Amino acid sequence: MKSHDFGQYLFNASILNERQLAQILSSKKKATPNLATKALFLRLVSAKELTTLFRKNFVDKNLDDYLHSHNFKMQSEYDEIVKNLLNARQLDKVKKFDESQSLCLAQKLIDDGVVNFAKLERILKAYHHLEIPPLEEAFAAHYDALQEKYRTNYLLALDVMKSLYDFLSKSLGMTMILLPAVETKEDFLVGTSVKITGAMPFVIGVIANRKVFHELAVAYEKFVTDTVEDDFDALAEMLNVFTGHFTVKIASEFGLEEEPEPPRFDRVTKKIDMIKMLADAGIFYLYIGTEEIFSNPNT
Repeated sequence: MKSHDFGQYLFNASILNERQLAQILSSKKKATPNLATKALFLRLVSAKELTTLFRKNFVDKNLDDYLHSHNFKMQSEYDEIVKNLLNARQLDKVKKFDESQSLCLAQKLIDDGVVNFAKLERILKAYHHLEIPPLEEAFAAHYDALQEKYRTNYLLALDVMKSLYDFLSKSLGMTMILLPAVETKEDFLVGTSVKITGAMPFVIGVIANRKVFHELAVAYEKFVTDTVEDDFDALAEMLNVFTGHFTVKIASEFGLEEEPEPPRFDRVTKKIDMIKMLADAGIFYLYIGTEEIFSNPNT
């Protein structure tokens, strides 16, 4: 599993729908994964072991209270108790596992009372046994639904999508979920795009309504003002960083030289195929194709 795709699995498996996930992701309270959740997520302990441990140490309170995230001092005390279930190798594995969006989402489900440890364990068992990664499954369904004229090379598009999904999850600190393709009813979308030219040319774009576009810009670059020009600059820079990394990857893996062109930006005025995404900031869209979206370069 990738470290950011647990939310995608919850949607693909119909455990939570778009409305439920949007409500969870939009909550301003961020969950900090505790040691019990990390150990359960990595399948180092069982829900039964955790339940027995907490009941043994705290016989007079609600078990759910100890599964939630707490302030630093209290959580440190609970984590010390959980350490009794882990050996040195397992503790080292937990420490090296980064605080991914998947972990944060798992903790949020517990904190909000959506699942308890036993239910989360059952979900994680199916999640970790998947043969096809959740994002790849969702993207394949999106690709199959496309009209022929919108289809690009599938393997290239999939590689771009997986790389971008991971990059955005880390850069924006958000859970990303690919939703089924539907015709958008939003009538004022803005975006920025970068074209890569070379042996495998393609265009990558980020598109959203004005409010979400600003939220994405602030998430990437904390000190942007409330002007659309600053938002364009921030997200164009984000795409520049991504395409820079991606062209290096293509060069190292395939020996192909690719070159990003200057970013473009504008309001969306024509019908294009877009990939609908749900994130903490709200609904936004990705474009992965061969045709330019916008006419004006950001120079």
